[in-house]
Amino acid sequence: EQLFVALENLHLMERTLLVILSDHGHSFGEHGEYAVHGRGYDEVMRMVLLVRDPRLQPGGRQVHQLVQGLDVMPTILELLGLSIPASAEGRSLLPLLQTGRDPDREELAVSAARGMRAIRTPEWKLISRGGSPSELYQLATDPAEQRNVITDHPDLVAQLQDRLDALVPPEVAGDVGDEEQWEQERTYW
Repeated sequence: EQLFVALENLHLMERTLLVILSDHGHSFGEHGEYAVHGRGYDEVMRMVLLVRDPRLQPGGRQVHQLVQGLDVMPTILELLGLSIPASAEGRSLLPLLQTGRDPDREELAVSAARGMRAIRTPEWKLISRGGSPSELYQLATDPAEQRNVITDHPDLVAQLQDRLDALVPPEVAGDVGDEEQWEQERTYW
């Protein structure tokens, strides 16, 4: 609140690009875990992203299309009128900020930590641990990720696993770690 008041008092609010971003979400008991990261569930994969640019739609816009943290840097550069390096892995979110949709954007998100990798589409979430697929959720019917349907959809699992391997090779996620360490983290809070 103090930042907004200061910007208003300095008459800078209408010339300031504000970007507020969290690094990840947080678990509050949804899967029997508190403050545990690296499990791949939506409560941890989801991030807060608020963009305020006075040149964009007054009153704001809520966007429901999947995006990734990698998209933030190209977005900021484009909003500032700077060129986006060819090496940038993400894509600017400006079309989404302007219209609420980007039909050319592949809707997926990936996450990786401590031997866990996850890929999420609007309808499905595959979580892979130790290089092997271990959980599949149909998010349209199970948004809380409570019913693992991995054995019901072997072709889809293979397709999502191939896409995940291409985007985030298993070695990027690091070591799985031991379950004792996970239990200590699970029960920390």
